[in-house]
Amino acid sequence: MPVWRRTLAAFLAITGVAVAGCTQAGRDESAPVGELTIPGRFSLRAGATATLLPVTAIDSAAGRIRYGDAVIEYDHGPYSDPFEPIAGDEAYLARDIVLDGRPARIVTLHSATRFAGRPFFVGLHFPDLGATSLGKTRLSIYAATETAQARAEIERVLLTVRPR
Repeated sequence: MPVWRRTLAAFLAITGVAVAGCTQAGRDESAPVGELTIPGRFSLRAGATATLLPVTAIDSAAGRIRYGDAVIEYDHGPYSDPFEPIAGDEAYLARDIVLDGRPARIVTLHSATRFAGRPFFVGLHFPDLGATSLGKTRLSIYAATETAQARAEIERVLLTVRPR
C-alpha cells in the first residue's frame, strides 16, 4: 500500500471522518413523526416520504435527501459553502437568523445559469458548530428547485433543522 494511502487511512481513522457516513442515517424511532436524523450531524422535519440518497464524501459528511421532486443536499464539515453571492445571481437575499439557539444564515436567490434548469435556490448555513483539528465545523443545507413555490416549501423544511 502506498504511503499516501496509509497516511490517509490513518487520518480518517483518527479524526473519525467516515467515507460513507451518510449511509447509516435514517429515522430516529424516538423522534417526532416525519423527522429525519443524520446521526451526529442534524435532524430536520422533512415528512415521512423523505429518503436519503447514497453519497460518498471524504473531508465532510455530505449527503442528499429526496424530498418530493427536489433533492436537498447537505455538507457538514470545515469546508461547507456559506452561499456568498456570485456574478449572475438575481434576487439574492441573505437573512441572519437564530435556529435551535445557534446563529445561522438563510439565503434565497434566482439564477438562470447556476443550477441546470432549477433557477430557484434556498440554502441554510451554520458557520460554527464547534471546532475540530481542521477548523470550525460548519453545516450547509440547500436545494435548487424549478419553481418559487417549491423553494418556499424547502425553506420551511430547512427552518426545522436542529444541529447535533
